[in-house]
Amino acid sequence: MANIIVKSQNFYQKHPLISHLLMMGLVVIILCLLAMIFMNIWTGHGKIVHVPDVRTLSLQRAEEIIADAGLQYEVYDSAYNNSYDKGAIIETFPRPNTTVKPGRTIYLTINAFSPKKVTIAEELEGLSLRSARAYLNTLNINPSNIFVEYVPSQYDQLVISATADGKELTKGMVIPINSMIHLKVGFIENATEGEEGESLEWEEIGSTGEINFDELN
Repeated sequence: MANIIVKSQNFYQKHPLISHLLMMGLVVIILCLLAMIFMNIWTGHGKIVHVPDVRTLSLQRAEEIIADAGLQYEVYDSAYNNSYDKGAIIETFPRPNTTVKPGRTIYLTINAFSPKKVTIAEELEGLSLRSARAYLNTLNINPSNIFVEYVPSQYDQLVISATADGKELTKGMVIPINSMIHLKVGFIENATEGEEGESLEWEEIGSTGEINFDELN
């Protein structure tokens, strides 16, 4: 051992520059090893946890379960779904049972306490049925909530009147996004097959939710 120390001292005295370079290289290697060890500890390398399924649970209960799993959470969005309790968790990202690292943030979508509301910025009366549907679609109103009643008129396929949940639907009105929309649409009684009044809408009555109330009377 003493001989090694003596030889090292002699080498350092004879080759000081090389000795300094070797020492610097050794320090760099040690620092790199320490950094790798620290990063593995910091990031939990090799450790995984499963995202718990907290759907349908209240936010308070979900918070407890997520914390117990060693994860964090953030309320990312809200939506209205009458199949869930108000304030309940609808969805998570990542999805339940996904493997993640400890400390990962889970993004939650919760059920709103009331439906989202939209403003009717366009007068539906006088629009074609196709245009009225297209506009309501831009407001994300469910097509199954749109009912059409055909009434005799000289204005074929034009909206004569519109209501939302039984109230007259006018420009500037604010309605819940899940409102039931009732459109009265004109049709020409004496229209013959091949004319404008005989349109695709008639063939689709059974599949689109349109109802011809005149035929039921």
